[in-house]
Amino acid sequence: MNSFKSLWVSLGRASAYIAVIISFSCSSEYLWDSAITTGKLDNGLEYAIYNSNKSSDPFNIRLIVNAGSVDEATRPGVAHMLEHMVFHKTQAHPEGMHTYIDSLGWKTGLQVNAVTRQTETQYMVRTRPNDSLDMAGSLAFLSQLAGFATLDKADWQRERGVIIEEWRQGDGLAGEVNNLKKAVVRNGSRYVDRPTIGTRASIEAATIEELRDFYNQFYVASNMQLVVSGNVNVVQTQQAIANTFGKLPTKPKPNRDYVALPLAEQLYIDKVQHPKGTTSMVVYGLRLPMPDRASEHGQYAYLQNYFLRKLMRNQVMRNRAFLPKDKAESISLTVKEPTNERLVVAIAARTADHALGLKLVTEEYARLYRDGLDEQDFNELVEKAKGITQRNVTAAKHRDYMAWEDKITEALMKGAPLEEPAVRTARTLKWLEQMTLEQLNARMRDILDAEDNFIYYQAGGTQKLSLPTVAQVRQLEQNIQSNIDSLPKSISLAVKRSAEAKVANQQAAPEANEVTADQVTEPLLSKLPKVTTAKADWYALESEQWSYQDETITLHKYLLGNGDKLLWLDKSTSDNKLYIKALSSAGYQNNQISAWQAQAGVQLWQQSGLPHWNEQQWQNWQQTQPHWQWQLKESELDLAAVIAPSQLASLMQLYHLRMQSGIDKGVWQQVKADLVSQSRTHKKSRFISQQRFGQSMLDDVTAQAVDAVTEERIIADTQSILRQPTTFYIVGQLDHAELEQQMAQHLANVPRQASLSNSTTMQLPANRLEHIVTHEQDKAEVSLFGYTPMQWTPEQAFLVSTLTPIAKKMLKKKLRHELGGIYSIKYEMSLNPRHDRIETEVHFTCAPERSDELIAAAKQVLTKLGDSVSEQNLQRTVEDIAFAEQGRLTSANTWLRRMILSDKRYQNASYIQRAGRLHELASEQRLKILAKQIFPMPHQMTFVDKPNGLKL
Repeated sequence: MNSFKSLWVSLGRASAYIAVIISFSCSSEYLWDSAITTGKLDNGLEYAIYNSNKSSDPFNIRLIVNAGSVDEATRPGVAHMLEHMVFHKTQAHPEGMHTYIDSLGWKTGLQVNAVTRQTETQYMVRTRPNDSLDMAGSLAFLSQLAGFATLDKADWQRERGVIIEEWRQGDGLAGEVNNLKKAVVRNGSRYVDRPTIGTRASIEAATIEELRDFYNQFYVASNMQLVVSGNVNVVQTQQAIANTFGKLPTKPKPNRDYVALPLAEQLYIDKVQHPKGTTSMVVYGLRLPMPDRASEHGQYAYLQNYFLRKLMRNQVMRNRAFLPKDKAESISLTVKEPTNERLVVAIAARTADHALGLKLVTEEYARLYRDGLDEQDFNELVEKAKGITQRNVTAAKHRDYMAWEDKITEALMKGAPLEEPAVRTARTLKWLEQMTLEQLNARMRDILDAEDNFIYYQAGGTQKLSLPTVAQVRQLEQNIQSNIDSLPKSISLAVKRSAEAKVANQQAAPEANEVTADQVTEPLLSKLPKVTTAKADWYALESEQWSYQDETITLHKYLLGNGDKLLWLDKSTSDNKLYIKALSSAGYQNNQISAWQAQAGVQLWQQSGLPHWNEQQWQNWQQTQPHWQWQLKESELDLAAVIAPSQLASLMQLYHLRMQSGIDKGVWQQVKADLVSQSRTHKKSRFISQQRFGQSMLDDVTAQAVDAVTEERIIADTQSILRQPTTFYIVGQLDHAELEQQMAQHLANVPRQASLSNSTTMQLPANRLEHIVTHEQDKAEVSLFGYTPMQWTPEQAFLVSTLTPIAKKMLKKKLRHELGGIYSIKYEMSLNPRHDRIETEVHFTCAPERSDELIAAAKQVLTKLGDSVSEQNLQRTVEDIAFAEQGRLTSANTWLRRMILSDKRYQNASYIQRAGRLHELASEQRLKILAKQIFPMPHQMTFVDKPNGLKL
């Protein structure tokens, strides 16, 4: 926005880089943290190793190949296609890497994963303790992908179909709109018109020779970086790297000078309009260079960016008060670094009037230029930044090996070492002491004078757009500059806070006969009102006690005077907090209240807070004080909280008050229209629901139905849900006497009435195929639902959860790796405690013409699942379960969840007492028997949603 430069110069200022006076040490060298061992092989491969020195840690390896979609010279998607192909045959594994992965007991997406981005492709190995491959084997595995893939033509013909299926899934509306925005923001670069996944045409046309050429050009050791983190022997790891990746040939690093976003003296103007889009806004952005992050000058510039991002955004948000009412929704500012050594600053105004939007964002730039940043805002942020910087030293001490891996990778991608926290902190604190508001203002104005600008108008699909010309934009800027004195002055932080305090005090004041001292003196954070209901009785029931890992655990049980129950598991938690749930006996699927009404009522009750508290007071309480998280489920109202033991009294007092508070007056009338508009659902979901259950599980919320519900009715019905009998579950150590006091004072006296019962809707007994036509895309969306009767127990449910990933693995092996018909598959299998049924769901997308073939293949896989169990590395599976179990048992949530299951099934602690030994249930014989009991399922419904116009 170079038209503002004369204004700045006229004020007698110089540019930011002249104004900033900070002492930089030219001889200073940035060094890696001493906990990290770095090195470079003769062939150019760089590596970084972090040893956690924790015997309980496994290790992770990440290979970064600096090649992505930006490197594709002609055909988009080649980098991503190659990422798929390296998992086929290699020199050491002619059977194919997928087959090798299966033999290790590994899973793609879990132990092995890969991702292609615009500038790089990453391959990850996530091992487990005593895994199938040690460090040397894991590095050999990755080196095969990196340099020894054979790239077979027949494999490509099959994998091409898998990639087309991935492409077929699409990015969705948000992703497609975001790509349109990127095309403007990154105009003139190779980041435009190169979708990472490619296009259908490019995938179908790509040849194996093109993939080989890309592999040979970019998959070279000098263009790779390796990160190893976890419990490792550094010397042995270095040797293993040399023995594996050292075999890659020595080749020059490819030239990639196009990676940095190119800049130009320009004002680029375009539109962002999607046929299905609805958002309307104007965005005016600036692009400019940044110094090398590995230099002190660069590091200081990025620190300035942190301040400018916060301060400029705050200032623009405060200035929303200047927006013309009913003509513009909001105005906002973003500061981003889209690539290394590049900065983008943009202001956006949400409005349907694009001419007005352009004027608003241009005025906001002028206001920032003229008024600068707020001094109070700056001083507060400096102090906050000092605190964060000092805490970073302590935070670094608590990094686990996975966090170290991420930090090292981030440093490598940014081109600057990961320093010693103490060194970085000392330098940052020095800079924070030296930084001045004048320097930041100078730096901001230098940014606002960037020569490379862009504007885009975003609009809904049917809105007509008329883009401005460059001359019109420049003339608008000149007009604003000529009348700069008439532009209202930026709103300061002090003024904003004063206005907020005044409004808050006005809103917080209750009626004269209800004023309390607390509400007058603390309008934004009142104390909880006292509970006036008389205390009630409670009764101690039998307790159970046992030992686990040298700890004595006791399950205390109580019956409250109102009929509720309370179970307290007296066991230490890792964070010394209490984990609490309150589960009622009825949910939104009940015999009296429609589901939409139950959900709406509970949501409004939850949001309404406490009587005589305004919205700000209630929000402040929830941000700083103990509170409940609400979730209304099919068969229960679930309230949950995690608190310090000292907060128990406040939490229980709040529970009592919330059960009897109510819904804010007038709110029901305000949300009626929204309920109707939000209830519109896809006809596919409605049709499937009708066919599966004999009735639609999706409420058709009509205006007539909503209007028939009065405010009194919604309050009464919601109150009936809240009054259902409830069981409280607590895990953690607390004062026994304190708990007893809270039961009497706040829980046992909550009114209860068992007036509702849960309604059970189950899939109908049937075996059939249904076709649906709800879209026009070239794809078939397949959904299979089935069930088999089986009595629920927590142990049986655990075995089902063990069998589920085996089933998904076999489905993926057949449908993706053998038939090349899908990219991904969603498979769920669970033992439903309400229905006493094993229920399964299979979902995948495929080519319309292949749906019948793939459905038949999926059913065949599941029918033979019992035989497939013996093909698995079951010993590895059991070891994995045991390892995962030890990790789960360090979580208080696990103990809480299992206490609930044990209570619901056995009314005692028998299930939870078996903690740590569940893996012993997962024998090959049990899993085989279970699989043959489940499959073939006697009741299955298959739905195929094919494109409109396709002959079924």
